[in-house]
Amino acid sequence: MRFILTLLFLIVLPARAEEPLNSFVYHIASEFSDGYAVPVQKAIRYKELKNGRYLATFTLEGFAGGNNEKTFLVLISDSSGTGAPFPAKKRWGLVDTLKVEEPGWRLFDFDSLKQKSASDFVFATRNYDKDDAMCCPSVQGSVEIMVDNDTLLEKAKANR
Repeated sequence: MRFILTLLFLIVLPARAEEPLNSFVYHIASEFSDGYAVPVQKAIRYKELKNGRYLATFTLEGFAGGNNEKTFLVLISDSSGTGAPFPAKKRWGLVDTLKVEEPGWRLFDFDSLKQKSASDFVFATRNYDKDDAMCCPSVQGSVEIMVDNDTLLEKAKANR
């Protein structure tokens, strides 16, 4: 019985601890809508950095009532402080947002995140060649994003 309770503690509590961050990112995404575009819940991704910071990404679909989408990278801070491993209440704070993807420009792969340093990150991209269809960019590339004074900046533009 003790094993089962321990297993439930390890599985259920971390999942519940992450739930508020998902909701916070969804709320941020909703604020970027033009009245037609809606956040895609299953497209929300995030990775914990150091010092209570997180990088997250969200996608909005349906701008101007069409099927266009845009993806944004978000820097979030956890202002609930340190202490218990699972604080009772998280207080998230939006630090900065950067548009990283839209049709005709590039596709952005958040899951390819490679952290070069505490403030430099590299992501894989797929960029559009002049003959590519809007669905299918063919040129592999990468983009380096850095955090400078709480601002997300695109450091290098590859294959553009």
